[in-house]
Amino acid sequence: MLNRQTTIGRRYINFFLVMRSKYACWAAFVVVIRGAELDPLHATALVSNGSLVVYLPLYLAVRGFELIDVPLPDLALQAAFQSILVTIVSLVLFGRSVTLLGVSGGAAFGALVPALSAANKLRLLRDS
Repeated sequence: MLNRQTTIGRRYINFFLVMRSKYACWAAFVVVIRGAELDPLHATALVSNGSLVVYLPLYLAVRGFELIDVPLPDLALQAAFQSILVTIVSLVLFGRSVTLLGVSGGAAFGALVPALSAANKLRLLRDS
């Protein structure tokens, strides 16, 4: 029988494993861009198509075709936002920063995310 501490401990371990794998994927992306001397747009195309090939069968196996029930405008908005803005723009810009600044300079932008997020929060929400 699982108690509350065991469940919380497993959640932290799962979170840790997911975060470590995320960092490993970003590191592999940087190494491939630099090693193959790929253009950021081509690297983004490779990552996007590779993700589709790996993720779509897993998604369909677990969730089935439940996306058919989602209204088309909602699905189109999410698809456009997630595919264009989040994936393509962020990967191209990150790849460009690695190409221009090098690996350490491009990776330094990740450390700026919390500070820039706080600054944007203050500006956008007019919060003090």
